[in-house]
Amino acid sequence: MTDRDTIEALSEALEDEYKARAAYHKVIERFGPARAFANIVDAEQRHVEALLRQFERLGEAPPSDEWSKRVAALESLARACRDAVEGVIREVSHNRTLP
Repeated sequence: MTDRDTIEALSEALEDEYKARAAYHKVIERFGPARAFANIVDAEQRHVEALLRQFERLGEAPPSDEWSKRVAALESLARACRDAVEGVIREVSHNRTLP
């Protein structure tokens, strides 16, 4: 049996990856395949796949991805870049607080 804290942490990480992937997809849909965002979408996809493998290995059902319906398109590519940088900063700050 897997520790619930582990499943919750994996779920939170997967939700973050789903959200990021959906946001970057929206940028590409709206502004075209800007190279940085296309590369980031690929990285987010690899992260999603790695987390899904952990759920499978543990015999647990992962949360479903509802983010494509929840993420709004941004008004400019510059805003998308700012949001992307802010998201990375938040993620790094969050990871530094983990044990």
